[in-house]
Amino acid sequence: MAGLPSLLDVVVVIILLLPGFAVYSIARFIAVLERQLPEFETIIWSLFLSLGIYGVFAIVIGIASPDALRDNIFVPSVLFTLVATTLVAGLVLGLVLHVVVNKGVRPERGNPWDLFFASLTTDGRDLIVFTDDGKEFKGWVGNSGKDDRGLALSPTVSV
Repeated sequence: MAGLPSLLDVVVVIILLLPGFAVYSIARFIAVLERQLPEFETIIWSLFLSLGIYGVFAIVIGIASPDALRDNIFVPSVLFTLVATTLVAGLVLGLVLHVVVNKGVRPERGNPWDLFFASLTTDGRDLIVFTDDGKEFKGWVGNSGKDDRGLALSPTVSV
């Protein structure tokens, strides 16, 4: 019967899993991907990214077996190379996602509804609303409500 893992084994497993989560976070930040994945999908993607990082990392360092990796992970040059590989992988993945998903245009962070209203209120545009029953209303976009963020579409004239 196998015993419980040692504290060193637990720390090594955490070090082996952490780069995938770091790459995932860096890539989401650079690509401005605000869609939240469920926790399970985030873990699965992070595990796949960790495997990819360790594939590249093992080739760069020249480590042939997982045991050699476990034994050498705390060597400063190996740990520095792991951190550097993680940062480079996050930057590359983030830039690729930025170009593919966002077509190279940097979107703004925040609530899309607030961003939409901010662009309308700063431009000072009037508003025309067409309803399903064929009516048309002209109005303006402006602040409304008690708090500072209260925004409203205010149709004032029926055409």
